[in-house]
Amino acid sequence: MTIEGYFDGTAVRPLEPVDLKPQKKVFIDIPEPQDEIAERKKKQLAFFQDLADHAEEIHEEEESARKIRQKKAVDELFNLLSDDEAKAFGKEMKTPLRFKTVELA
Repeated sequence: MTIEGYFDGTAVRPLEPVDLKPQKKVFIDIPEPQDEIAERKKKQLAFFQDLADHAEEIHEEEESARKIRQKKAVDELFNLLSDDEAKAFGKEMKTPLRFKTVELA
């Protein structure tokens, strides 16, 4: 049974007569006002948006770190190549690469 009523500052009073015995235990459900629900949902959405933005920043940082590791690996590879091999490989990759001169004894 659902009963509509109001709170008078001391007790909840039904708007219509109800068939209940005195001292009968009842459960009262007080719905949140729609503006409070909307505000709570807005805060939750902002929280999840911030979380998604932070996750994207972390992904971008990881991607940047991965590219740096790859470039270091390529640079180390060039240390093993002759100048001609390094230039040929660089032209194939179509990217500017750093070359080091390695002297073998």
